[in-house]
Amino acid sequence: MRQWKIALSLAVVGALAAPFAFRTYNVRTVSTVWVVPLTEKDKEQRKNYLDTKDCAYFEVSSDERLSCLGTERETFKRIIEEELERGKRAEFHADLAKDLALNVLIAAATGYILFLLAYLIPMLFQGIASLARRYWKWLNA
Repeated sequence: MRQWKIALSLAVVGALAAPFAFRTYNVRTVSTVWVVPLTEKDKEQRKNYLDTKDCAYFEVSSDERLSCLGTERETFKRIIEEELERGKRAEFHADLAKDLALNVLIAAATGYILFLLAYLIPMLFQGIASLARRYWKWLNA
């Protein structure tokens, strides 16, 4: 009776600590939304960018310019090519539902595994101890 209470308590504490232990509490998943159609000027600027590979060449928001400077140029080039193919500009938004689902999944899995380990490992030790006592009695008989 006491063993499952200990296992459950450990599982709850582990589940609460899991997002912090696995560092998923601050993961920011990003969703891409293709919403704004490109104007002819935008298309021309993006084509020129692909030729010059200069992040500051065309007018974008400061966030996009920072993302261009912070990521690999090939990745940014691929985004620009995709924008030209679709004819729409990509906007990136944080996806809170995915973040929440990831954290809940990590917490549930960790809690379940800790419960099983805390419940089964003592049973394993009791079984090994029982076998050792039997063997000892057999040797002394």
